[in-house]
Amino acid sequence: MSRSFVISLVVVAFLVAIGGAAGYWVREMDRDPSLGIKSDSTTATDALPLKPQAVGDTIYVSVRELGDQPTQAVPFALRELVRQGILLTARDELGLATRDSLLREDFPKTPDKKSVPFQMTVDPSGEARRTRIDYAIARGPEEERIWRGIINVDLNEPQSIATAAAKAEAWSRTDFKEVLTQVGAKGSVPAARASSEVPAEATDLLWSWNELSVLGGLRQIHGEIHEKGESPQLLAALVVGYANLGSLTEFYYSAAHKAYHARALLYAERLMHETDGSPWALWHRAYARTLFGADSLAATDIAAAKKKSGDAATALPFWTGILDAFSQGQLAGMLKLAKTPPERGLARYLDLQAVMFSSLNDVRVKAAQAFLEECPDCPRGYDLIASFSEAGSAREQANKGLAAAGKLLHKQLLAVPGLPTSLRERLKSSDTSKDSAADIEFGKLAIADLKQAGTSDRAEPSLSAVAHAIEEINFAQLMRKLTIEHSGLGLSVENTIDTFGPLVADHPDSGYLASFTQDQGKIKAGAAAALRKFRLYELTDKEVPIVKWISVIAKRPRLAPFSKRAGAHVDLTLGDQMRYVESGLNGSVNHGVIPKENLERLWSTSDTLPIVIASRISRDWDHVQKQADKYERTYADDPLVMNALARRYYEMKRYDDAERCAKRETELAPSYAAYRLLASTYKAKQDDAHWKATLDQAVTLPGHEIERTQLQNDVALALLEQDRVKEAVVYADAAAKSGSTGPLMTAARCHELLDEWDQAEHLVKTVSENDDRARLNWMCWCHRTGHGDIHAADAFAHERLTAWGKNLSPWQSRDFGFYFLILGDTADALPHLQQSYDASHEFDSGLHAAIAADSIGKTADRDALLKKIVDAPAKPSGGEGGTQLYGPLAAQMRHALPPEKAKQLDFGEVDRILASSKSTLNQSVLPYFVAIFLKDRGDLESAKKYLIRCAKANDWQGVEHALACQLLRQMKVKVPPMDAAPKTPAPVKAAAVPRPKAA
Repeated sequence: MSRSFVISLVVVAFLVAIGGAAGYWVREMDRDPSLGIKSDSTTATDALPLKPQAVGDTIYVSVRELGDQPTQAVPFALRELVRQGILLTARDELGLATRDSLLREDFPKTPDKKSVPFQMTVDPSGEARRTRIDYAIARGPEEERIWRGIINVDLNEPQSIATAAAKAEAWSRTDFKEVLTQVGAKGSVPAARASSEVPAEATDLLWSWNELSVLGGLRQIHGEIHEKGESPQLLAALVVGYANLGSLTEFYYSAAHKAYHARALLYAERLMHETDGSPWALWHRAYARTLFGADSLAATDIAAAKKKSGDAATALPFWTGILDAFSQGQLAGMLKLAKTPPERGLARYLDLQAVMFSSLNDVRVKAAQAFLEECPDCPRGYDLIASFSEAGSAREQANKGLAAAGKLLHKQLLAVPGLPTSLRERLKSSDTSKDSAADIEFGKLAIADLKQAGTSDRAEPSLSAVAHAIEEINFAQLMRKLTIEHSGLGLSVENTIDTFGPLVADHPDSGYLASFTQDQGKIKAGAAAALRKFRLYELTDKEVPIVKWISVIAKRPRLAPFSKRAGAHVDLTLGDQMRYVESGLNGSVNHGVIPKENLERLWSTSDTLPIVIASRISRDWDHVQKQADKYERTYADDPLVMNALARRYYEMKRYDDAERCAKRETELAPSYAAYRLLASTYKAKQDDAHWKATLDQAVTLPGHEIERTQLQNDVALALLEQDRVKEAVVYADAAAKSGSTGPLMTAARCHELLDEWDQAEHLVKTVSENDDRARLNWMCWCHRTGHGDIHAADAFAHERLTAWGKNLSPWQSRDFGFYFLILGDTADALPHLQQSYDASHEFDSGLHAAIAADSIGKTADRDALLKKIVDAPAKPSGGEGGTQLYGPLAAQMRHALPPEKAKQLDFGEVDRILASSKSTLNQSVLPYFVAIFLKDRGDLESAKKYLIRCAKANDWQGVEHALACQLLRQMKVKVPPMDAAPKTPAPVKAAAVPRPKAA
C-alpha cells in the first residue's frame, strides 16, 4: 500500500468525522495525490488532452481547497476570480447556463448529459509574501484534470487582485473556452454590438439598493445579452449590478458576496478589453473596485480616467463625481454633490460604508438612518443599524429588519423575471399581513417555489440563487435578533426560534440556532446538523463562532483550528482587513500586539478614507505624527479623524491639542461620546468647572435616552468619588427615572450615604423585583448595611431562586450558593458552589467552594478544589484574572495547609497578588477569601484587617463586600466608610456600570 494512499485514507476518515461538505462533488480538506502539480513548473497554463464528451447545456462549478492545514488557503478574491472566469466562459462565450456552488444554486444530485459538474481546485505555495497559486479544473472530484494554471502574486499588495482579475478574464476568452469546447461544450452567443440601450426598468432595479431588485435587474440584462448580444453599455450595467449585489450581501452567513464581487471585477475587465481601456471602462472598473473595498486600486483607475480623453458622445455615468469625492476621502463634499435620488442613494450608501467600522456610534447610526430614509427597502441597512444600536434600540431595529425582509417579498419579488406562475399569482393577490404566522408561511412557500423553479431555470442568476438570497436575509436578520435578545438582554428566545426557525430551516447554519436555547437535546441535534452541512471552503469571519461551537458540542476538537481558515480567506480590501484586525482573527485589537505587517495590509487598501486615516492615527503614530497637522487641516470636517487625533493627543497628555480636536468633533457630530471625550480632557487638566459644564451640555442632546441615562449615572458616580453626595444624588435620581438597574443602584447608594434609608431600600428592592439578574441585590443590601426589612428580602430571594427548579445552570447554582452564604448556611452553600465550578470552571465559584469546604471541615473537598484551581490551564489575560490571581492565591493557601503546615500565609506575597488584581477584579473579592481563610485558622486580628480592606473597597454592589460588612458587624467591629476611588483623570471611554456579583 503506497504512502500517498494511506494519507488519502486518513484524510477521508477525517472528512467523515467532520461531516463532509455540501454536495457529493465538493470534498473538503482532502489533498488529491494524483493532482501532480510540480512546484517548480513555470508553465502559465496547461490544457490537457481529453476525449470529447457531451457537456450539456448547464454546468456547475464547485471548488476544493487542497490546503490541508488550517491556514493553507488563498484569499477569496484570488480563488473566485478564476472560478467565476470559468462560469463567465460558459455563459458569455458559449451561451450555456451556469450554476454556482457559492450561491447554493440547485443542481441535480446525480449529473446527467445536460448538467455536468466541474470542480476547480486551488493550491497555494511559496513564501509568505510571494505566493504561487496553482489552479486546476476537473470534471468532478473523481475525474482527471482538464486544465491547470498558475498565478504568482504578492498577497500583501492590492495589485494581486488586479493581476488575478486580468489573468482570469483573459483565460475566460482563451484557455477556458478552448478547454470547455475540447470536452464537448457546444453553444454560441449572438455577436457583440457596438452599443445598445440598457432597459430603463433594469437600470432602476440595479440602483434600488436591495438584493432582490438587483437580482431582477441582472436577470433582465443577462437575458438581453443572451438574446441580442452584449454591448459596452450592457457590460457596464453588469459591472454595476454585481458590484452593488456583492456589497449588499456582505452581511450574509455565506461567501456569496465574494462570488458577486468577482463577477463585477471580471465584467469590468471584459469591458476594459472590449473598449480598449476607455475612460468609460476605467470609471466602471473603479466602481467595482470601490464597492469591493479595493479603494487604492479604484483611485488609480479614477486618476487614469480623468487624464484620458474619451468619446465626447459617450456621457460619463451620473455617479463619477460622487465616486471621485469618495475616493479622496471627502465624505461631506460627496454628500453635497448628491442631488437626484439615484445620486443620494449611492452617496448615502458609500457614506455608510465609510463609517461602519468607526467606534463613533452616533456617526454610524446617523449614517445608517440617513441611508434608510433614502432607501427603506435595504436589508443590510437594517442589519447594520441594529449592530450599531444600544441593546433596547437594537432589538427594535432587528424587529424592523425582519419585518422589512417580509415586506420585501411582496414589494420587490415581482420585478424578478421568470417567476413561477403560482408564485406570481400569490404575490399579486397578497400583501403583508398583520398575522406574522401568515407572512412566515408565505415566505416559506415563496422560497420553496423559487427553489423548485430553479432546477429548470436557465436565466442568470437563477431563481434558486434568488431563493437562497431570501433565505440568507432571513437567517442573518434572525441571528441579529437572537444575539441581541439572548446575549444582549438576557431574554428567552425559544418562541422566537420556534416562530422564525422554519423560514431558515434549510440554511447550512440553521443548526446553530440551538446554541441560543437551554435544551441540551436541541443543542446536540443542532450541532450535529450544522456539522453535516459544514462548508469550510466558504468560511467567513461571521461563521468562526459557529465552527468553534460545533467543535465543542459535537466533540470534534480537530475542527476548531480550522476556524483560522476564515483568516486565510480574507481579501486585501478595506472591509476584510478592518474585520481581520478588529475581530482578533490575527491577534489582539491592541495596536501594540498586532504585527505591523498586518496593519500595513490595512493601510494599503486606502490612504485617503477617513476611517483608515483615523485607524492609522490610533495604531501607527510613528508613521502619522509628522503628518498630523496636515491631517487635521485636510480632514477638518471629518469627525472620525478629529476623534482619533483627540484621543491620541489625550493619551500623549497633550491636553490642549486634545481639547482643540475634541471641540471640533462636538461641532461636527455632537454626541455623548464626543462630549465625554472633551470632558475627559478637561478632567485631565483638572478643570472641574468645564468638565461638569461639558457633561451638562451633553445631557441636553436630543434623543438617545439610554446614553443620557448612562451619562447622568456616570456623572453621579464621578461626584460620589469626590464625596459630593448632594450633587451626585441629583444626577442619580434623574438617571434612575429610566428604571435601569445601574442608575437605580447608584441612586440607592447616594440616598444611603445621605442616611435616607427608606428611599435607598425602595430603589434596591425595585431593582430586584424588575431585573431577574439582580434578584439578590435587595438581600445583599440589607445584610451589608444592617438596614431594611432583612426577613422580607431573604424571603423574596428564596422565592425567586426556588422558581428555577432543579436543573440549574452554572450561574444559577452560583447564586444559590451566594444566597446560603449570606444566610450563614455554609453547608448548604457548598454543593451549589461546587456544582457551579464543576460546570463552568469559573475560578470565583471554585475558590468560594474551597473556602466554604474549609469552613465546615470538609478538608478533602477543600484540598481537591484548591488543587484544581492551582493546576488549571492558563486562560487568556483579562476577565477575572484566572491563573494569574486565583491560582497563586490558592497556592498560598495550600502552602499553609497539611502536609506543608506553614505557620501562616506569606502576607507579602498575598498582598502582592491582591495589588495585582486592581485592573481585573473588584477590590473586595480576593481580600474576602484571605479573611475567611485566616478566620478559620483562628487568626482573627489578621482576618479583621482583610475584612476592613473589603469594606473600604469601593465596590459596594459585590457579594463579597456584603459578606465582609455583615461579618464585621457580627464581630462587633465598626464598618469603616469606603475609600474614595483614586483621583485619576476620567477615562475617555465610558465604563460600564458595575454589575452586581449576585447578578
